[in-house]
Amino acid sequence: MRLLPALVLALAGPAAAGTAEPIVVMTHPGAVALALRDRGYRAGLSRDESDRPLITSGSGGVRFDLVFFGCTGDGGCAGVLFTAGFDLAAGIGLAAMNDWNADSLVGRAYVDEECDPFVDHYVTADPLMSATGFDALLGEWERALGDFAGFIGFGEERPGVVAVSCGPGTDAI
Repeated sequence: MRLLPALVLALAGPAAAGTAEPIVVMTHPGAVALALRDRGYRAGLSRDESDRPLITSGSGGVRFDLVFFGCTGDGGCAGVLFTAGFDLAAGIGLAAMNDWNADSLVGRAYVDEECDPFVDHYVTADPLMSATGFDALLGEWERALGDFAGFIGFGEERPGVVAVSCGPGTDAI
């Protein structure tokens, strides 16, 4: 089944040379890493603690990862999770995350056990995503990531604000 990526690229190649637009094979982590690098992003390919394919990248001074899910033996994957976590000294509360989630279409927000905020965005891996579609997806993620970093005050000094707990009924901001 390792021929699948080569077959997809071979079939798309002649079309891409004509009137059809180039594609990004979102089902294959290596192809996504290459597409990111082609757009000027860093894209380190590795595996996460659950042995899922992982691409580490960044935008606007914020590191983010792409985690691939539902992968088969031939490397084809069913979905990709864009995700970023922020280590905030004061943490952030659940009410703020609920406010973000209520107002934001792209970027689901939550906190970990240390009240550090995370934002992520899951997409189904399209084996034939157009380059324009891929660029639009990256643009949406970059906007959500930047907006979220601003929303949580990432990089800002917040003296005197300490999150004792981020459980129900508490909020650091």
